[in-house]
Amino acid sequence: MRQDHPAALHRALFPNLTVEANIAYGLTGASRDQSRGRVAEMLELVGLTGSEKKYPGQLSGGQQQRVALARALAPKPSLLLLDEPMSALDARVREHLCTELRQLQRQLGITTLMVTHNQDEAMLMADRIAVMNNGQVEQYATPQEIYDQPATPFVAEFVGQGNWLPFQRSSDSHARVGSMNMRLAANAGRASSGRLFCRPEAITVNPVVHEENLFPAKVREITFLGNRCRMSFELKALPGHALLAELAPEAMPRLGSQDIWVALPPQSLQVFA
Repeated sequence: MRQDHPAALHRALFPNLTVEANIAYGLTGASRDQSRGRVAEMLELVGLTGSEKKYPGQLSGGQQQRVALARALAPKPSLLLLDEPMSALDARVREHLCTELRQLQRQLGITTLMVTHNQDEAMLMADRIAVMNNGQVEQYATPQEIYDQPATPFVAEFVGQGNWLPFQRSSDSHARVGSMNMRLAANAGRASSGRLFCRPEAITVNPVVHEENLFPAKVREITFLGNRCRMSFELKALPGHALLAELAPEAMPRLGSQDIWVALPPQSLQVFA
């Protein structure tokens, strides 16, 4: 049975070889014409036609990554291994290349395994994500399931921002948090005590209509992040315990003062023992 070797994408190109020679490096056994044809095909695929005679030092970081990708794809591997492929690039170039690489991977139909510590890269590129902790897989699921339904506290803390609230179960449908009684969704979990987990963007601040789990709070700090604002606050019934909420900038005028009301919807609360 034929076994293809996985291709590993590395940033380190051979600095003394041209782009053309770098890409052709893995085309063992191909004739000169076949090699030139494959190199031209790969350069067109990654949008670098005309750069054949340039050296890596004449290219930008993003262009070097494209050449490295073309070199990895040239031998037609059955599996593409990407090990922290975007770590040396700035945020804008990284996002652009991630989108291009995702489209390219779908176009070619190559099974791709990517190792990364960057959550945005994983969410943008993956069909399924394996979150690992000390060599063990904590959760293997789609990006949306990983974010919306973390299986363990480690996954909840590692992926995105989150709030934690100590609780004691008061009934099947309610939990005591400080002096507050919070209603829980039916699928929140069955632990009798532990921590409640809630994403910052799930919290409603000064709702215009009545919502469940509505409690008085006090604003600590507001940070403007461009397309959103991050607000640090504490519940008056749980002083000294900082929580985060994500707000759209247009919601800021509704704050009025440091004294606010916040709603933690039952469906946003997940129970961890």
